[in-house]
Parts: sequence; structure tokens; C-alpha cells
Amino acid sequence: MEKVVLEIKNVSKSFGRTKIIDNLTFSVNSGEIFGFLGPNGAGKTTTMKMVLGLIPFSEGDICINGYSIKKDFEKAMQNVGGIVENPDLYEYMTGYENLKLVARIYKVDKKRIDEIVDIVGLKEKIKLKVKKYSLGMKQRMSVALALIRNPKLLVLDEPTNGLDPVAIHELRDLLKDLAHNRGVCVFVSSHLLSEVELMCDRVGILDKGRLIKIEDLKNIIEIKDKNDNEAIYKIITNDNKRAKDILVNNGYSVKDEKEALEVSIKKDKIDSLINIMLSNGITVYEFSIKKATLEEEYLNVTGGKINE
Repeated sequence: MEKVVLEIKNVSKSFGRTKIIDNLTFSVNSGEIFGFLGPNGAGKTTTMKMVLGLIPFSEGDICINGYSIKKDFEKAMQNVGGIVENPDLYEYMTGYENLKLVARIYKVDKKRIDEIVDIVGLKEKIKLKVKKYSLGMKQRMSVALALIRNPKLLVLDEPTNGLDPVAIHELRDLLKDLAHNRGVCVFVSSHLLSEVELMCDRVGILDKGRLIKIEDLKNIIEIKDKNDNEAIYKIITNDNKRAKDILVNNGYSVKDEKEALEVSIKKDKIDSLINIMLSNGITVYEFSIKKATLEEEYLNVTGGKINE
């Protein structure tokens, strides 16, 4: 059964007279990856720093695994690990030496170090000096350090920044394993909406310090069904221009979309539409239902602001 691990309750943060975070309230569960989205300056990093206890909040409270940061700071912090901004690694030391150093501080034994090395997939490279690591390996090394105390909550601010596609894929698989197989609550921010779509279970969208929407990814990336089983379909043919003219002449509303056509019809009209094209010598290469995307939802909710 899912358990609430991170609970943010009516939290506000001001710097001087400027309110950066405004009455923020939401929770994140064990075993899920929660994506935190919003334009630059929306307050994502500020929120993550408050969760990690790096800066105080002005109002409200934050609880981690049931412990209030206000009332039980040490117990709350025992349940969280994170990376905000650039990961701190000693590059002249090996990966294993970096882990041993942190493990000594928190009195973690060798068995836990070996377990973490295996989890993050650095078993073959852990005895190399960190300066020889790729950026993707350094990021996984940073995740390893964040996991040293076996936290219930993992907080990651823009973890895929600067990574190549292979490294992004490896990090995504690692975070999915931690959440879905090991029950860790993963709280992650990113500007890569396509990556969030592949990785996260739920997303929260922040704008000007206010949470404007929380949504399950399954509810966003669903078939755009309308009433009476009507939906938007994507069509690719051997001659899209001629196909569009034929369909329009037969009363269909057709929209050009990159290298495809889009038409909104009821399911019981699909055979008729395809037959019209085939009888006019049009070859249909693809006919598929169009699904919503996180990017469309994000742009709709924020008014088109990705980076400002």
C-alpha cells in the first residue's frame, strides 16, 4: 500500500517583501516518481531546498516520512537524500573512496556501500578516479551518495541536465527501479518534458510560486476521446495534399500537422473515410488515434511558458 512520504502543507517562502512560494500544498507517495515542472523562476529549486532543509520556509510545514522539519528536523532529514544544482564529488578520489567518506560520516557499513554500487550500475567503474567518469557516471555516483542512508525520499533538481541520450536513459531506468521496485519516493524537477513523460507517474506544475495543477500522467497522456466515441486521428498517405482536398470535399474537417493530416471523426465513420481515400487512388500508410502529450498540457496550463 502506498504511503505518503513527502507532505508539503501550506508552505510559503519570502525573500524580503517578495513572496517566492505561495501557500504550496501537495504530497508525494512511496514508490512513485513525482515530476515538478514550471518555468525558470517558478520556485522549483527553492521548494527542493526547503524540503532538503537547506533553507527555511516562512510559513507552513514540511513532513518527511511523518516527521516535521519544524519539530523533528534531525529525524526528518534521516529520511531524505538529494542533489540540488551541481553534484559535489572529490574527483581526485575513486568512486568507492567517495562513498566510503560519506559512509563514515553516517556510520554506514561496507555491505550498504556494495549494495548501492550495484543499484546504480557502477560495479565495473567504482575503483576508477571520479575525474575519469563521464557526466552520466558522475550523476549516477551522486545518486549513490544520496542513497547512502537508505532514504525514503530522493530529491533531484534537474538531474538530466547536460546528459547525452544514453546517460538519460540509464538514469531514467535507475530512478524507475528505485521507485517502482524499491519503494523510494522520488521527487524530481526537469525542463525535458518528453523525459518527464517517459519517467514520471504524476506531475505538479508550478508557476510564480503557486501550484496550478497536479495530474496523473495516465490522465494526461490518454486518448483524446470526445462525446459519442469521437476522437482525433492521425493520417499519413502517399499524397497528403490531395487526400486533404478529397476529404474536405466530402465534408470532413481536416488539419495539416507536420507530415500528417488530422481529422476528428466517430469510430463508426472510419471505414467510410478510408474507403473514400482508397477509391480515389490514395494509399494510406498510417491511420492511428492521436494521444495527448505532457507538452501540450503544460503549454496549455502555463500559457506557453517553458523557460523564462
